[in-house]
Amino acid sequence: GAVGGIVAVGMLATAAAARIPIAYREGRKVEAGRMQERIAPVHEQIVSEMGIPGVKAALDVLVSILAEGRSSRLHRSLVYEKQIARDVNAYFAAMEIAGERPPR
Repeated sequence: GAVGGIVAVGMLATAAAARIPIAYREGRKVEAGRMQERIAPVHEQIVSEMGIPGVKAALDVLVSILAEGRSSRLHRSLVYEKQIARDVNAYFAAMEIAGERPPR
């Protein structure tokens, strides 16, 4: 649960999540704690209220935003702007857990 929620938050709020361990390693533990508190509500929503289906739904939405179609963020950045790729593809393969229901 918690690990999946942290991964989901890290993928949805990449920059914010990446700054936390950097600040902590640099000895700025109070600042790292404050940054973690700012993204904690997202984690709480995904994991505590929506559980595993919420994590899967968040990752599915992330894939859609990042890589679906020519107007996606990754396609625009890597193909059009940086011109370092011809195409971009991403997917999230959710594994079903018995008795689990998708979020509504």
